[in-house]
Amino acid sequence: MKLEITVPEPLSAALQRGIPDLNLAALEGIAVKGYRQGILSLLDIRQLFGFASRWEAQEFLALQGAWPSYTEQDIAQELTPL
Repeated sequence: MKLEITVPEPLSAALQRGIPDLNLAALEGIAVKGYRQGILSLLDIRQLFGFASRWEAQEFLALQGAWPSYTEQDIAQELTPL
């Protein structure tokens, strides 16, 4: 899919000076929002950016402030074997 956005010229110049890769920045923003809304999974994020491991994908999301949503039931299931 290809997306196109329109930004007024004075803002466009400022953004290009401050953000070297606007395409990547836009993709990251859309991906993080999709993850937060439950539209994209961790695997989707991993595939989208070509991360070698789930840990790289989680680190990327953590740096964006997007943490996995765990319920009490999820935590209980993970702690059961311990």
